[in-house]
Formats: sequence, structure tokens, C-alpha cells
Amino acid sequence: AFIMSSFKPISLVKGIGKSNNKFGLRSLLISFQFAISLFLIVCTIIMYSQVSLVSSQETGFRKDQVVVINLLELLTDFSDTTYAGRLETLKDRLKAFEIIKAATVTSQVPGKKSTWRGTERASNESSVVSYRTRIDSDFAEVFNIPLVAGRFFTTEDEQNAKRYMVVNESWVKATGFSSEDEAVGQIADMGVEYEIIGVLADFHQISPKYAIDPAIFTLGQGHRSYMSIAFKAESYQQVLQAVEQEWKRSFPDRPFKYFFLDDHFEKQFKSEARMSEAVSAFTLFSLFLACLGLVGLSTTIAYQKVKELGIRKVLGASVFDLLKLLSKGYLILVFFGSAVGLPLAYMVMDYWITGYAVKVQLSLIHFGLPVATVMLLTLLSTLSQSVNAAIKNPTDSLRQE
Repeated sequence: AFIMSSFKPISLVKGIGKSNNKFGLRSLLISFQFAISLFLIVCTIIMYSQVSLVSSQETGFRKDQVVVINLLELLTDFSDTTYAGRLETLKDRLKAFEIIKAATVTSQVPGKKSTWRGTERASNESSVVSYRTRIDSDFAEVFNIPLVAGRFFTTEDEQNAKRYMVVNESWVKATGFSSEDEAVGQIADMGVEYEIIGVLADFHQISPKYAIDPAIFTLGQGHRSYMSIAFKAESYQQVLQAVEQEWKRSFPDRPFKYFFLDDHFEKQFKSEARMSEAVSAFTLFSLFLACLGLVGLSTTIAYQKVKELGIRKVLGASVFDLLKLLSKGYLILVFFGSAVGLPLAYMVMDYWITGYAVKVQLSLIHFGLPVATVMLLTLLSTLSQSVNAAIKNPTDSLRQE
């Protein structure tokens, strides 16, 4: 609008106001649109690859066919001396069902970061800050977590006054033990002394996006907020009916609240998925605008060069030669857009993936595929106008005012 308002009508009538600039404002704007489109396409591909990589990582524990009862409503019942007994009775009744494999009561479940942090000093005089989870002897069976060294808790340990604890592999590495077997039997000081009886394989307490933290597991009745139940795959509806029935027998005045562990764990990836969807939507919109600009540009150029094309055709130029002549200018716009959009996308995405413990490797396909896509769309967007101008009768072209 600024440029058009600056032209003088008399100059336009005389043909003086025509610009000979080969890379005018229109071309600059379309190159800018290409830069935005390429930036968004690269971001979309890398984000999708990164989220897919994280989602496909092994978590190290069983999350399918596990239903979790939320016991947080029962926290006010800690003053009730029958609370612990009723909770254990509920667990035993559930384990009696054939469709239920095992049940465990814990202070935390995978998918939620443990908030109980502490510092332990091992007998090798090294200390480590780790996350602590209260569990029972059925924990490893429910979540199917393998034991690397030593042994796991037994029902006798739950009745024993002696303090035992199980650690994960990351805890062993953080404390500087040469092997998991060496850590077994050592004493850890957490204000009171605990004997390490076993080492569990590392598993992701939260999203594989993050590195695995050192973790310890202890027995205890206090502040256990979840009951996790592993069941057979035949029918989850039967499981829910059985669990709800037994829940009402043990806690008739408390609501039955539950969730499936796999759904609960996957919720951690929703923010990345929503971001990827938003970027994809902007990418499609940006490509649409860029192609719309190309159609207008190709129409204008074809009209401006109609006489030149007619003369070239009379002098022996083929239709392919004319198409190559017209398309070359559009591909130059893609080149300028790539020179701006690709480096910017690389810098932004290289910084973004640093927030992940497991990172996708940036490769040529992440940047070459968007350029090829934009080039193809460019050719398709300008093809009809270019072909129409190239096959036009030279006589009609030279007569056109």
C-alpha cells in the first residue's frame, strides 16, 4: 500500500513507474514466508521424532494391566488404629482373586515424581541425595522390576524390627561402589542405619525425558498413598467390579477412586504432543500462505514475460526451456528462504532437545526433507501458470498489450 500510494498516476500511464528490480518487495516477502515455513516444518519433524523416541523408550517396569486405587482420601484415617489392618485385609482379599496377580501399597507410583528426598551416607563414606519410596514386599512383583543383586523384601521383613532398604542401580553408581554386589550388605546412614539387602534394576519413575535419579525403597506403614493391582489381561471390567466390591467392604464410607497406570504414565507426554500439534497447524497455515503468494507471483511474472516468452519460442526455445526459465526464479526464493529458516531451526531445536536425557540425533533428513517438500509445493503452485505461458501461441503473445 505504501509503495502503490507513492506512484504518480501520470507515471503509471506513461509506463515510467515499472520496477526493474529482479528481487523486489514481493519476492522478499515470499522468501520470508518460505523461511517461516521451513523453520516450522523442521521444528515439527524434530519434535515429532523426539517425542516418538521418548515414548518408545523402555520404562523398566510393567505399566499395562495395572489399576491403581488412590488412597489419598484415607490419609485422614491415620489416627484410626484399624486403618493399617483394614488396608492389609483389603490387599489380601484382592490377591485371593484368580484374575489378580498381585497387589502392593506404596507411597508413590510411576508417573509421579517422588517428593520425599533425603541424603544417605553409605559405609564407604560417600553420600548421595536420592528419592525415597515406601513400599511393601509385593512391589517388585506388581511392577515386574528385576532384581540385579541381593534379595528383595519378604513378608518376614515387614514384621522384623530391623531396618532394611533396597536401592536402584543409579544409587549404587552415585555412591561410588564398584558393583551392585559390593553395595549389598553395606550400611546406609539416614539419621538411623539401614542395611542394603538388594539392588533393583533402574526404571523410569517419571518420563524417560529425564535421567533416572538415585532411589531407595524402604518398608513402612506411614503415608502410603496408592494401592497398585496387577491383573490378568482377560477382562479389566471384572477386575474393577471385584476391586470396587472389596473396597466397599473395607472402606464403605470412602469414595472409590482409581486410574490405570499406563494412562496415568502417558499423561506426561501430553504437553509435548499438544505443542507438536500446534506447530503442525501453524506449519500448514504458513505453507498455504506461501503457496498463495506463489500463485499470485507466478501469475504476475507470466503476464509480464508473455512477450519475452513468445519471442524465445519463435527463436526455437522448447516448452521445457521456457518452464525452466520461469521456475528458476521461484527456486531461488526457496534458496534464500532456506538460508534464513534452516540455521534458525537448527539453533532452536538443538537448544530444545537439551532438556531431554535421551536425544534424537539431528540429521540431514530433518533439514533436507523440508527443503524438498517446499520445492515440490513451489513447482506445483506455479506449474499451471508457467505451462499456460509456455504453450501460448507466440502470435497471440506478441499482440498482447
